Amino acid sequence: MKRRYGAMAVLTLATTCLWVGNAGAQETPATIDDAVAATTVAPTTEVPTTAAPAVAAPEESTTTVAPEVEAPAAAAAAPLVAWPGELVTSGTLSFDIRFADSPASSCKEGVDLKGSQVNVGRDDKGSIGTVYGLAKSGNGHAGVFTMGLGALPFGVGLVSVSDGTCEFDAIGIGTYESSNTVARLNGVGAGLHPGAYDHGDYINTFVVETQIGGSAAPAALDLPSVASFLLRPRAGLIAETPGVNTAAKAETPASPTSVPAA
Repeated sequence: MKRRYGAMAVLTLATTCLWVGNAGAQETPATIDDAVAATTVAPTTEVPTTAAPAVAAPEESTTTVAPEVEAPAAAAAAPLVAWPGELVTSGTLSFDIRFADSPASSCKEGVDLKGSQVNVGRDDKGSIGTVYGLAKSGNGHAGVFTMGLGALPFGVGLVSVSDGTCEFDAIGIGTYESSNTVARLNGVGAGLHPGAYDHGDYINTFVVETQIGGSAAPAALDLPSVASFLLRPRAGLIAETPGVNTAAKAETPASPTSVPAA
């Protein structure tokens, strides 16, 4: 009996960092003194010479503006996200995803995590509770998210791979085991792959294992890279991406209509 499943939605994160800088300037108003001396002596003709001191006042007010411009530029670089956990510095990510109705689309690979953007979060005992991030795989990348459900011996996971050999998006649930160096999710799930984007495919084997050789704080993950990977074009998938297809439809010219002559 053919199993059919609805299409799977992939959620991505987005963050915004806002910096506001204020700069002020002062103006020193110039003053003009009118000194008129009334004497019984004949009036002097040298009164216009009092205009000479007024020229020096504007020159002093322009020197205080230059230092104020540097303040906003100094605060340009700042961390965007404080990710939880630690960055994996050495280790491996292995996955075995088997599609029941499409064995040719199944995928079993191992990925070196050195130099990757894969991170781990630990529980209060030091065991691995969460694995998330992006790693180089073949000619592309592999994205992973696995999480244990606390006191229950179960976990959930999401694996997306596009590396020239494997192309799929899978979500699964199953038993979860972990220590301070190994996290393993073993269960079943559902997924999408070329040839099954319209109805999805049942996964009778969903195994994701992460082995950690070393890790160190802080965690690191580049959001633009993750968003670009998850929203990558998928051959054979027809789906509306917000802000893309909707804009294309808006630009489609309407059917011509007759215009009455003036």
